[in-house]
Formats: sequence, C-alpha cells, structure tokens
Amino acid sequence: MTFAARLNYPELRFRCYVHSAGFEAIYGKNIPADNPLWTPASAFNAGDYAKEVLGSLDGRVHGAFDYFLAVAWGNEESGQKVLDLFGFSGIRDWQTSNPDVTAWIFADGIYVSPQPPTVLTCGDTLIVLGEEEKYRRTTPDLETYLLGSPHLGPLEPTTQMQSPNPFR
Repeated sequence: MTFAARLNYPELRFRCYVHSAGFEAIYGKNIPADNPLWTPASAFNAGDYAKEVLGSLDGRVHGAFDYFLAVAWGNEESGQKVLDLFGFSGIRDWQTSNPDVTAWIFADGIYVSPQPPTVLTCGDTLIVLGEEEKYRRTTPDLETYLLGSPHLGPLEPTTQMQSPNPFR
C-alpha cells in the first residue's frame, strides 16, 4: 500500500491523496489503534489538514486555478504534517488543454519554498499526477472529473471518501 486514502472534495475543486509515509505516526497518533475506524479516521484527519491548507490560500490565488490535487503525508523525523499541493490552471478546452501546474509544499501549514536541495515531491506522487491528467482528458468536464477518479493499479488507495455535499 502506497496510498492509504483518496479524498474527493468536488465542492472545493480539490482531490487529496494520503500517502502511507508517516500516515500512522502523524495522522493516526490520537486515535486508539483498536478502533475499527482507525484508517478512515486517520484519513479524515489528513483531509482536514489538507482543507485547512487549501483554505489558507488567498482568495485571489485560489480563484486563479481550475482545480487542485494534493498529497498529504507525515514526516516522522520532524513530526510534521506535510502537504504537497498542485494547482492546475489555463484549461480552455477540458479534454485537450495542457494545463499549467503550480506546486507548493506546506509543513504544519507553513509554506516551504522548494529551493534545492529541498525535495519537491516523490515518485509515487509524480505517477499519480500523470494518471490524474490522463484520466481528466477522458472526462467531459470538471464536475465529472472530480466525482470520479483514475485507477492507480498497485498504488490504488485502500480507502475512498467523497464529500457528502459535492457541488453545493
């Protein structure tokens, strides 16, 4: 298991993957291990963190993007919650446009400038971004894209969650 969860928030134009790196130690640390809902509850914690970071963006910044993808993970060395956030923009024709992608890294909600030698993201995330882009081009519009999701083969998350009020 590389990704523990995929969380869809269509009303926020946002999808978040939760990577297994640091997942248990960072997002599940306050949940009893014998809780049968441990994995979904931990994923929910990661989703809350991702939504908090997305919500911290200035409205003008948020409005400049068509949609966002993110990967939440935990840095066990530092004990920090980390979010690799990607904003997609410049889509004119949904199925054929080649969007611009802007990347941010947040650690405990604070922006970390990705200057070398800072790592931008990991290979698993690059695979997800590629599969997401291939999938997007097969869908007719943003709503359909965000209500569905690509199949990731061996990287497929074990937990899937959909916002209870998409596009409201």
